[in-house]
Amino acid sequence: MSSLRRWLMSALIGVIAVIGALGSAFSYREGLVEADELFDAKLAHSARVLVGIVEPALRGTPENVGTPIEIDVWQGTASGQGDDLVSADGHAYETKLAFQIWSSNGRLLLRSRSGPATALAPLERGFGEATIGGEH
Repeated sequence: MSSLRRWLMSALIGVIAVIGALGSAFSYREGLVEADELFDAKLAHSARVLVGIVEPALRGTPENVGTPIEIDVWQGTASGQGDDLVSADGHAYETKLAFQIWSSNGRLLLRSRSGPATALAPLERGFGEATIGGEH
């Protein structure tokens, strides 16, 4: 009788472990998908805000004349807690931003000083991933 109990208990523990592992793997995969969607939404929102800010600077700029306009973007750091993380220039935890605006004919019109003068990514519509300076 004892061996039947032991076998049933082992089988029950094994089934519970397999179901738990499958549930964990599924949840992890779905969590990654949702995190990607949240970051894409944040990127789209930042792009819309950026367009609103830089559009006046680009208005009337010919697509084939001069060097790109450069805009300073705060890239600072801070340490501590609370008010120590905040300055007149920005917050230590805010998104560090590098951006570029290209014309339809492939000319760099505007960029942040923190961004390179070469393309950050392929010049195509949509989101993509790039490795810049060894950083993903």
